[in-house]
Amino acid sequence: MVKKKATKKTLISKQTRKNKPAKKKKKVLKKKTTKKSTRSSAVKKTVKTAKKSVAKKKKSISKKKTTGTRVKKKSSSPRKKNTLKKQTIYNKSSSMGTKDRKLRVIKELSEFLKIINIQQSTILQTMLVRFCVEAVIARRGTLFLTSADQGVLYNGSTYLYKDGKIDTSFTDEHLASIRVPRDQGIVGNAVRDSAPILSTDAVHDKRYADYIDTACGIRAGSVLCMPLIVDSECMGALEVVREVGEPPFTEEDLETIIIISNFAAATMENAKLFMWAITDNVTKLYNRHYFNNVFNQELARSLRYGNEFSIVMIDVDMFKQINDNYGHAIGDRMLRKITATLIKNLRKNIDVPARYGGDEFIILLPETGSEGAKVYADRLLEEVRLIKLEYNGQTIHATVSIGISTFPKDSRERQSLLEKADDALYTAKENGRNQVVVFTDEIQRNNHTDI
Repeated sequence: MVKKKATKKTLISKQTRKNKPAKKKKKVLKKKTTKKSTRSSAVKKTVKTAKKSVAKKKKSISKKKTTGTRVKKKSSSPRKKNTLKKQTIYNKSSSMGTKDRKLRVIKELSEFLKIINIQQSTILQTMLVRFCVEAVIARRGTLFLTSADQGVLYNGSTYLYKDGKIDTSFTDEHLASIRVPRDQGIVGNAVRDSAPILSTDAVHDKRYADYIDTACGIRAGSVLCMPLIVDSECMGALEVVREVGEPPFTEEDLETIIIISNFAAATMENAKLFMWAITDNVTKLYNRHYFNNVFNQELARSLRYGNEFSIVMIDVDMFKQINDNYGHAIGDRMLRKITATLIKNLRKNIDVPARYGGDEFIILLPETGSEGAKVYADRLLEEVRLIKLEYNGQTIHATVSIGISTFPKDSRERQSLLEKADDALYTAKENGRNQVVVFTDEIQRNNHTDI
């Protein structure tokens, strides 16, 4: 019985212990709710005071308007807007990092130089201008090239940069007639001295001469010019321009242009060496070795796809007499005049002309039959007859004889095609020169020369 009573007491004590902390928790919860209520009331008071202050300000502004007091507004003139627009381009470039941009452009140039054909010098020249303009964010970029007599500079390629990109609507055809003397302007000074020039204030720079900027609708503020030296010879200069109101070029910009120009000059020098290896010194036409390589490629292509092509072989009539009577220098001048007439009637980057011997030329006309080849040969014959060369009060004339063979009508073999074109040429000379002969089965010649 004693044990049971003890258990009742312990149960009562446990219940009282459980009830006591429960009461305390309720009190704590009440305290927390009171704190939250006080905080919300404080927030409401601050909101009310803020609204009152806003209402007071509105009343004061309305009073000022009624009394005639003006509220000053920031004026935005069109000039400021234009300068801000110009500066946003440079701010964007600075945010992305000018060095990163320049390195990216140089990397793109190096990748471009890897894939470009070494003979595509004109493409290289135009892309050089674009790379430089984009690298330094210039308003204008121009590649000036030296003339044949090295006396003046002319526009090789010009690009404009607008709103952070190349202005594709601009064309430089109207700049073709512009000529810059080698001793005038910033570009002339750079070419004459073979040294780069950085002008941060072109408006007050006495060396600056406006040859292109007015024609492009630009007022130059800063000019950077870099001569292009290939094989110790200045072949032209690259000039980039920023307008008045734009940030002037810096020494860092000059270093970037020098790096890009050196990249391009090295490639141009390789192209020049390559052209020396495949061209004739006097006429600047392809030499015999290069022609034979192209001929083999065209023959293989035509055999595969069934195309036709023609071989036109040309010989200058009585050329030995011109050399004997007037000298080899006059003979070379006559060859150059005939070459200019020959090239004028050819399809650029399609037909392949070459100097095949002392007074012989040869032309490959891809995808051209015997009739089309004869049309070209007849036109060439007539234009050569009109050539006049003045020497010591005498007028020198020249004529040519032409022979034609065609693949696959006349032959499907390289050597045979050359021999038959030579047979037609021999027939033209035997029949009195100054004429065109197309090979036929009736034309025969026993003695073939090795070609």
